Amino acid sequence: MRLNEGLTIDKQNQKIINAETVQWWNVFERLLAIIQFLAQHNLAFRGSPEKVNQGSNGNFLVLVELIVKFDPVLQEHLRRITSDEIYDHYLGKRIQNELIISMACKVTESILDSAWQARYFYIILDCNTDQSHKVQMSIILRSVDIN
Repeated sequence: MRLNEGLTIDKQNQKIINAETVQWWNVFERLLAIIQFLAQHNLAFRGSPEKVNQGSNGNFLVLVELIVKFDPVLQEHLRRITSDEIYDHYLGKRIQNELIISMACKVTESILDSAWQARYFYIILDCNTDQSHKVQMSIILRSVDIN
C-alpha cells in the first residue's frame, strides 16, 4: 500500500526504477513497430554488419537510425548504447527473432480463432520437396466470415 502511494523509505529509488521501466517500455514499443513494419512489407531485417551507424547494416537498424533523428526516446537509448552505459540494447538479431516469433504466434492465434468461429472452413495441405530434398509444407485455411 505504501509502495503505491510513494511513501516508502526508498522513494527516490522507486522513482528511478519507474522512470527506467517507462523508458524501456517506450523503446520496446518503437522496436516492435519497426519489426511490424518490416514484416508487413516483407522486407529483410539484417545486413552483414549488425551495428548501428555502419553502412549496409540492414533495414531494421537503418529504420532505428532514421527514427533516432526525430524521436527523443530512441535518441536517448542510442546515446546510452554508444557511451557504454547499457550493454543489453535489444537491437540484436536474437531479440528481433523473439519478437517476430511472438508476433507470428499472435497472428496464428487470431487466424485460428476466426476459423473456429466461422460456420464453414476447409484446409488445403500441399507438400513439395525443395532442391535440398527437404519437404516444404504449406497449409491454406479458408473460412467463411458472415460479418
